[in-house]
Amino acid sequence: MARKLGQIIPRGTNRWLVRVSLGRDQATGRRRYLNRTVTGPQRRAQQFLSTELLARSETGNWWVAR
Repeated sequence: MARKLGQIIPRGTNRWLVRVSLGRDQATGRRRYLNRTVTGPQRRAQQFLSTELLARSETGNWWVAR
């Protein structure tokens, strides 16, 4: 079974919250996430997750403007 790499959460009509885990904060132990809102069909949110966010997770460029 493949590991789940991110989440797509519906936030209204054609609005999606796309988030990827950044691991845990070492000081507090709380989970950290990178969250982005994507408008359009769910397929667009899936493409954003698979291309942009996962690429950023590999390179570490989290806060670069879209």
